[in-house]
Amino acid sequence: MLLPNKHITLAQSIFGLAGIILKFLSIPKDIDELWTDFLNINNTKDFPCEHDYNNFLLAIYYLFTVGIVDLNENNKICLCG
Repeated sequence: MLLPNKHITLAQSIFGLAGIILKFLSIPKDIDELWTDFLNINNTKDFPCEHDYNNFLLAIYYLFTVGIVDLNENNKICLCG
């Protein structure tokens, strides 16, 4: 589910997952580095929901689509602006 609703918590949604991914982008990273960072909090008290790699990629695609992230000259994901 993309957005939270009455039955889907923010942590369970792709929207919420995208917000957590943004937390790891203080410096540009490639997709493997982001996935490794996310695995450290996946299904812990810091992020109480388990997401698989497919949901992780959907959240990255969402961030690209809305223009929050882009690729830099080294093909690493970085924040726009």
